Amino acid sequence: MGWSRVLFEDGHNRVPVMCKKNGARREHRYAVPRELTPPQFLFVLRRRHPVTGGIFLYVNGVIPASTATFGELHNQHRDKDGCLHVTYAEENVFG
Repeated sequence: MGWSRVLFEDGHNRVPVMCKKNGARREHRYAVPRELTPPQFLFVLRRRHPVTGGIFLYVNGVIPASTATFGELHNQHRDKDGCLHVTYAEENVFG
């Protein structure tokens, strides 16, 4: 709970997010603003991890609503370690 606790104790307006590609072992840590929505986070993922097809974001195996904020998702789905664990999958949408 160390990394997520540091974010909360410092009074940051950010949510600790652990994100990994579907099937991968390595997770990447992000400190995401509470008001960020899933489509905005996908934009960040596309810039950091270039992909050719579509990207789908999953929280607990479900695609979150595009209007939900990461603050809301964190309050509903955070793990025991205090982090929101997110998975993304690439899909070839052009054939």
